[in-house]
Amino acid sequence: MEAQRRPGVLAAERVCAWHRAIFLTTFERDAGRVRADDEPVEFGVPMRIGEELCDVPVRGTLGRLVIMRELRLACETFNASVAALRDCERTVEAAEGVERLRRSIAPF
Repeated sequence: MEAQRRPGVLAAERVCAWHRAIFLTTFERDAGRVRADDEPVEFGVPMRIGEELCDVPVRGTLGRLVIMRELRLACETFNASVAALRDCERTVEAAEGVERLRRSIAPF
């Protein structure tokens, strides 16, 4: 019999832990760490300007307060979607059970 896997509740802390596990060997200091509110970030995005490839500076998102709020909202939305799908699954299972019962009572 095949085991059923059910995902746990997704939380911002879990996402940070995954980020740490994935990027620990590449970004040892920053893996899993959310930037502080007073820690601005800017990075270069390579863009072709005419014939030349240039790094155009782009400012990162705001700090920890905003990042964690957005991440928590994304997790809540994901968890609500999973719960709705589970409700649909239970409805389908119940309907299939009713159909099996109907066929066993009136097989013709």
